[in-house]
Amino acid sequence: MFGREIVDIVACEGLEREERHERYARWIVRFVGAGFKPAHMWCDAKQIIDAYGKDGYKIMNDKSSLMICWHERPLYAVSAWIS
Repeated sequence: MFGREIVDIVACEGLEREERHERYARWIVRFVGAGFKPAHMWCDAKQIIDAYGKDGYKIMNDKSSLMICWHERPLYAVSAWIS
C-alpha cells in the first residue's frame, strides 16, 4: 500500500519527488479555507480499538481528527471532511 510512497520519499528529490508531506495542522488550514468542516468519527474508531485490544494503543480526538497513538506518541492522523 505504501511501497511507491516510501520509495518516492526516500529515493527521490527535487522535481522527481511526487509526495509532499505536510503537518496535519497545515491540512486543517487548507480544508477550512476551502469551506470544509470536519466530520466526526469518534464513536466508530473507539469501538474498533476496544474490540481488538488496546495494549499501549489509544485514540486521541482533537475535534477535527483522530490520532492513533502508541502511548502518548501520535503515529497516524485520520480525518474526514464535509462540504
